[in-house]
Amino acid sequence: LIGVAVKEGAIRSVDDLAEIYVPGLKDTEYGRTPIKALLLMASGVAFSEDYDNKTSDINKLARLTLESPAGSLAAVKEFNTRRSPPGTRFSYASAETLVLGLVLAAATKRTVSDYAAEKLWQPLGAEADATWIIDATGQEVTFAYVNAVLRDWARLGLMLANHGTWRGKTVVPE
Repeated sequence: LIGVAVKEGAIRSVDDLAEIYVPGLKDTEYGRTPIKALLLMASGVAFSEDYDNKTSDINKLARLTLESPAGSLAAVKEFNTRRSPPGTRFSYASAETLVLGLVLAAATKRTVSDYAAEKLWQPLGAEADATWIIDATGQEVTFAYVNAVLRDWARLGLMLANHGTWRGKTVVPE
């Protein structure tokens, strides 16, 4: 979806910092991170993805995002220590896709769900509506919780395996 937003001009460049689109991230490490580094899960921001540890960052992120009235933006701001320069070290971090969801919604001035429906599910001929859990502010929780029927996930996977093309039509930029 970020690629589609770039192609359409809603996002000028993947080299832009997240804070350009989400002013609430200004003066945070995630705000100072280029979109490309977020896409590569290489923000350099310290984040522990240890599901077995109830005090790990992923469990804290889930609690803050789902239980707090402040929502996703406030949740990602809690992770504000940079471990390495952006783009230099891969580290799987769910917070990065949450930031990307905030960027996408702000850049397109639409909900992630509506944008995904128009740009992915409809062109793929999805047989059922997908659903997404949202936070208290109405923002989709873009690190998880999107639900679709198996055949529609298969359509998405085949489109990605075919470099963004579905039935001869480009759905997302390669």
